[in-house]
Amino acid sequence: MSYKKIVIIIFVIIVFIGVVLFVNREVGMEEQIVRDIKDRYSKDISVSIFNNTVIEDGHIIGYIYHEDNISGIGIAYFEEKSNESLELKNCYIDYKLTERATGVYHRSLFTGSHLRYFVVISENPELEQIELSYSGEKHKLKINEGVPTIAIIELPLTVQEYSYSYYDKYGEEMN
Repeated sequence: MSYKKIVIIIFVIIVFIGVVLFVNREVGMEEQIVRDIKDRYSKDISVSIFNNTVIEDGHIIGYIYHEDNISGIGIAYFEEKSNESLELKNCYIDYKLTERATGVYHRSLFTGSHLRYFVVISENPELEQIELSYSGEKHKLKINEGVPTIAIIELPLTVQEYSYSYYDKYGEEMN
């Protein structure tokens, strides 16, 4: 067998193992979310992750949940442990979040490394942009197309007050 074929086979095996580990990790996260929601809200649901954003000390997850004929969205924060395992620290379903515009929810989320994030999840296809204002500055974030979607903005811990606005594709503020 040639050297080139051996390298290709090894590469394929490594990629396969990486994909299997990633899928297993997401399955483990989904199971932790389901258990947490069942324990806290007495709900039997299924969960599928639509976004997994890696941050400094863990992962912020956007997920869709299904309960009977009802579905919704939520966010979760997993802290990464020294042994590379993930531990669920915070989990919120849509009606436990602040809703500012129809189908647009947000939460200020603190993580283990004492960072704070402004997390927005949306199932509203009209959401185009978020504007977050603090310390006399405006920070704009364009939203990716597609529903559901998640936007994560790091907030300095020194910020005590902030305001936010959501805008549709026509530049109109959403209420």
